Amino acid sequence: MQFTTSGVDLPRGAFVKVQLQRPVTPATIALPFSALHGGERIFAVDNGRLRSVTVERVGELSGNDHEGGLVLVRAPTFAPATPVMVTHLPNAVDGLKVEIVE
Repeated sequence: MQFTTSGVDLPRGAFVKVQLQRPVTPATIALPFSALHGGERIFAVDNGRLRSVTVERVGELSGNDHEGGLVLVRAPTFAPATPVMVTHLPNAVDGLKVEIVE
């Protein structure tokens, strides 16, 4: 039995690279993987201090624009345009004073 994709015949059991595209999900944020802490939280920067925000991972985004890809997260309590710490800081805690560098 042969499978056909894009006009190419593939034998059964052949390894192929598949990339699926899902519909846009509202209220999601694409961040570098380094922004995740413990897999389920990120740190927002409010008035120069870190504030942890619990997030739900909903997927990943790969592409040529971002080395290593991006993680898609949903955070219902997260306000749009709030700065997020994207540099992984192993000892990050709520209230830690930080300075935003662009």
